[in-house]
Amino acid sequence: MKFNLSTIKKFGYDLLPVAVGVFLALVLNNAQQVWKESSFQEQLLNTVFEENEANKKSITDLLEKQKRTIDTLNHYAKNEEYTVFDLIQKVNGLSTPNLANYGATYLLINNQSLVDVELLLKLAELDSQLKVFQLASDQIVDQLYEDLYNTDQKSKRRISLMLSDIKNYENNIITLGDEFNALYKK
Repeated sequence: MKFNLSTIKKFGYDLLPVAVGVFLALVLNNAQQVWKESSFQEQLLNTVFEENEANKKSITDLLEKQKRTIDTLNHYAKNEEYTVFDLIQKVNGLSTPNLANYGATYLLINNQSLVDVELLLKLAELDSQLKVFQLASDQIVDQLYEDLYNTDQKSKRRISLMLSDIKNYENNIITLGDEFNALYKK
């Protein structure tokens, strides 16, 4: 079978639109993939932003009550007429905020490559502080079960100090959340 130059040219001209079509399809598919990743990243970062705002509100709504609880425990620390339970009841119970961290956890575990390094570092710092907060909250619950009906100064001071630590973690969470949100909106 002989191929002459005109046959090759005709074949090339017929193949050119197909090659251009395949190339355009690849370019469009790549652009669509980049857009999807960018959109997904934006949704995740916006979720973290909204969680930070919700966490801040949840914390600030309880700060005054937590301060009253600490002050009450300290005020009645030497008074052995009151148990820790009595003092907690005096301030209408013990409260800690419910904090969300789903967006940050997801980003840190699954999609680190999608996020700017500076945002990722702030996110890791915030995630770490939220985990410390959760650990401290769990520890105070455990300690409360031990000290609930104690009237001694040591028990009251211990719970007061643990609540103060939790309050400090909450303030750090607010600060780190605000720093992340400022970086994100920049």
